[in-house]
Amino acid sequence: MLDAFFTGNAFWFSVPAFLGTVFFLIRLVALSIGGHGHIDTHAADHVGADGSHDGHSDATQLLSIQSITGFMMGFGWGGLGALKGTTWDMIWVILCGVAFGMFIVWIQLLMLSGMRKLQASGNISINRAMGSQGVVYIEIPGNSTGKGQVTLVIDDKQRILNAITPDETIPSKTRVNVIGINPDNTITVRRA
Repeated sequence: MLDAFFTGNAFWFSVPAFLGTVFFLIRLVALSIGGHGHIDTHAADHVGADGSHDGHSDATQLLSIQSITGFMMGFGWGGLGALKGTTWDMIWVILCGVAFGMFIVWIQLLMLSGMRKLQASGNISINRAMGSQGVVYIEIPGNSTGKGQVTLVIDDKQRILNAITPDETIPSKTRVNVIGINPDNTITVRRA
């Protein structure tokens, strides 16, 4: 069985195929047990919350350990398959291996790009609450003497924000309008 992998020209495809597959499996196991993929210290693991690469571009990802491993795995298995499964000349077998390796790298870049698009911040800017209408959840003490809470819908998501009012006390279940945003991340409201 090993003769099929390591005799003649098969050696030039089997070595990258096995090395690429071993490194791929090590990375996969590291990620699945909760590691952060420290095998690859390049851009793929350092995507910021805003979707940026912390200064790295897609071109940089082409030279990452992950993409090199993917290319080796694709080149090796694609070339080995072409060598053993066809009667092509060696140049066509090598080109098949290179094409399959590049295809694997392209798939990796597409997947990383898709993952970047899935990332989003769960934080909202409290400024988006300005002018909106909500309902008092916890009574708001009058004359800005204490804080209550108001339920608002911001960006199609229900939020509960701390609120004060310059007017008299506003009981729960009262509709209010947001008239100001305060430096301490509370809102100022008045009865609607």
